[in-house]
Amino acid sequence: MTGCRSQGRDRVRKENSVVVAVAWPFSAFLGLPINCGESIVNDVVSIDTAALMMDLSKRTLWRRLSAGTLQRHSMDERGRVMLALTDIAEHLCVQLSDEPAGGGDRVLLIEADKGDSAAQNDVALLLLEQNRPDIALQWFLLAAQQQHADAMHYLSELYQQGLGVERCENTAMLWRAKAASQKHLIADAQMAVITRASK
Repeated sequence: MTGCRSQGRDRVRKENSVVVAVAWPFSAFLGLPINCGESIVNDVVSIDTAALMMDLSKRTLWRRLSAGTLQRHSMDERGRVMLALTDIAEHLCVQLSDEPAGGGDRVLLIEADKGDSAAQNDVALLLLEQNRPDIALQWFLLAAQQQHADAMHYLSELYQQGLGVERCENTAMLWRAKAASQKHLIADAQMAVITRASK
């Protein structure tokens, strides 16, 4: 097995009657950064995020991990397999900026993967800017599940216009009403106009 190894133990696995030693990094199990010689891999995202942002299935990524074309770097506190962002960057379906001051789209994606609803909403906006409403929809849904009002409003717009999803006015209205209930100013004004018009 090539690539990074950390303080850890080997485990043994039997494949086709052949005993294979597999590196099982202890720090990866704990979700700690992996030490690769002189550098530490900190910029990691889950296999779920990698699949979404590469527009691939998780099954395809698991095959690539098994074949050794991708390397598993760690597991996070939720038990998710993590991949180095540098390993998958060239295969992403969008361009990520890499601003030198520690910001940029890469940091945004990492925070979104960790569950930050504002970052999830911003990643979705980045995807909309790069004409990927189908993937933006998934990030808006994740943010909306955490009661992010802007994400709810954007979902209403995507459903209203049929961007990345089949057009559905009922679902658009549902998301608009949810955004208004979260005190989203635009959604609240839109609902007030709709309510007055229906009287």
